[in-house]
Amino acid sequence: MIDSLVTMKITLTKNSKVYVVAPAGVVTGGPENMYELAYSLHELYPKIHVYMYYIARGGVENPIAPEYEHFGIERAQTIEDSEENVLILPECYTTELEELTRIRKAIWWMGVDGYYTSSGLSKNKRWFNSILLRRFGIQHFFFFNKELRKIKWNFVQNRRFYDHLKRKGMPNISYLIDHVNPLFTNYEIDESIKEDIVLYNPVKGYRFTKRLIAASPDITFMPTSSIPRMSEDEKIALMKRAKVYIDFGNHPGGDRFPKETALMGCCVITGRGGTANYFDDVPIPPDYKFSQNIFIDFLTMYRVRRKIKYCFANYHNEARRFIPFRERARRDHETHLSDIRHIFSYEQ
Repeated sequence: MIDSLVTMKITLTKNSKVYVVAPAGVVTGGPENMYELAYSLHELYPKIHVYMYYIARGGVENPIAPEYEHFGIERAQTIEDSEENVLILPECYTTELEELTRIRKAIWWMGVDGYYTSSGLSKNKRWFNSILLRRFGIQHFFFFNKELRKIKWNFVQNRRFYDHLKRKGMPNISYLIDHVNPLFTNYEIDESIKEDIVLYNPVKGYRFTKRLIAASPDITFMPTSSIPRMSEDEKIALMKRAKVYIDFGNHPGGDRFPKETALMGCCVITGRGGTANYFDDVPIPPDYKFSQNIFIDFLTMYRVRRKIKYCFANYHNEARRFIPFRERARRDHETHLSDIRHIFSYEQ
């Protein structure tokens, strides 16, 4: 657990308006987290006004993606720049809305990597960090904007971000975890339908995964998503059948797939990039995490193949080793609400 540095809460009243910022029309984990935060604030403090405010890149006809309409959060066309109000920005939009000077601002750091490759930095600086990350897999970034220290509140998902912001001298750091859909947390694992299938994320870490698949014709691999986008029901049905999930991406934030697949009964294998290198953030058995670099990829592939086959043959016992990880994921929603109560206070 993180020792919070928060020294002052964000006080809300019945006159307060909270604006939660998200990209228009985008369906990924980050925007979903922002919607869930807005929904939780509305549930916990029903007398305040909570709005979604959208940042558009190019022409977007409908900024509210159909997947998020069920949250029912009202859209704000403008922001009232008042000291009573609060503006919550994701880390990729730290320099947006700088013209607003009176409203209280907070940043929710859902991915350190996202900040260093975002519009918060100049084009050349973003390019340099992107080359380090995407070409070489290096997650030691440069060019932090010291002006961000003027932001009075910072929320982090995990230990990695906390340590990073603390080194950068950011004030008032508080833990704000995200959580997975109850469709996953309420599921009772049925071992009788499990098959010798390995799921993988085709979007993240695919360079290594592609080589692993090519070297493993005797193992069945299936992607967790497809084009057109796999429906939630199809994704869940696939997770229920698989025994193993692998993810060799950069793990820039609180990735959902490791949690979701574990809750569906998968043994989870990861690399050691980003948050996966922190046991506090991805608390799976250490022997399920594998180091990667260009010099040991063949050795890593051999070890991963051996681990997959061991999971297939000893699924019942190996799946039980992930019980602590699954139980923590089930508590994430309760922790999420507790974190919000720690950050905010309400005065009549």
